[in-house]
Amino acid sequence: MAPTDRVAGVPDGAEPPLPRVSVGLVVRNAEATVLAAVRSILFQTLSSWELLVANDGSTDRTAKLLEGVRDARVRVTHHATSRGLAVRLNQLVDSARGAYFARIDGDDFAFPDRLTRQACYLDAHRDVDLLGSGMIHFVDGGRSTGKEPVETRHEAICRHPRRGFLLYHPTWMGRITWFRRHRYDAGRQRGQDFDLLLRTYRHSRFAALEEPLLGHRTNNAGLRLRLRSRRNACSALARNAWTQRDPALVWGIVEQCLKVPVDLLTFATGAHDRVRRRRLRPLEAQDQRAFASAWAVLRQWADADRARGSVSRAVADG
Repeated sequence: MAPTDRVAGVPDGAEPPLPRVSVGLVVRNAEATVLAAVRSILFQTLSSWELLVANDGSTDRTAKLLEGVRDARVRVTHHATSRGLAVRLNQLVDSARGAYFARIDGDDFAFPDRLTRQACYLDAHRDVDLLGSGMIHFVDGGRSTGKEPVETRHEAICRHPRRGFLLYHPTWMGRITWFRRHRYDAGRQRGQDFDLLLRTYRHSRFAALEEPLLGHRTNNAGLRLRLRSRRNACSALARNAWTQRDPALVWGIVEQCLKVPVDLLTFATGAHDRVRRRRLRPLEAQDQRAFASAWAVLRQWADADRARGSVSRAVADG
């Protein structure tokens, strides 16, 4: 089956006006959360955006839910088979019409002023290629559990590249020209962001806004997924150590391997969730207010759907 591309509310052959920001959303079997992600873009304070959604071979009700979205700025492309995040993001970058390209995941939600704050920053800082922000973790039911540590300057973000970058993938907004020059590695099923930052940090400029602008749903990833992530990190480090002639990145491989026994122990004892939460920072009062306000709007929409008997009951519950 060939992919189908629909722009809700726009007659065939008509082109919607050029947006300031293109938002890329790749989803697969995300029926319980996708409407919350989409709606968080619909109520952005910035109105000049387009939302590019790639339905990557979903077999649940994701396609049906997306077809119910009626907004001229939303483009939904359905794919019969799954090709993975990197392939779909590259495709969305190619079709984007905005000056900036932003990311969001199908189980996260953006705060209402996210696009405004990031676009204004990039307007004012022409030397910055890629911008992140703070991010608040939450669990089903909307209970926040903490926020990620943030560094705002390029030098601090890239202080220890072998250990990773404090630039969280779902919070990215960057210049579309940068994304088109620096493609995601289509051969990587996971860790595409780490690999991309490793390849580009020496000749790019990164920054981040300290304030949280995204709610990130915490999933209880199992040991197998954790070990796969370590393997993918080692692969990216090895390739970039060779191509960049940087032996320091080899130490990153050693560190990843040394963390495997710790992973095995924490998962065996059930302590992995406590270890993960310990890394998070407590929320300040303004963070709590921003999160609660954004979540309340999503719940109101979902409750209205449930009252109408909509198929999005799972969103209201989660």
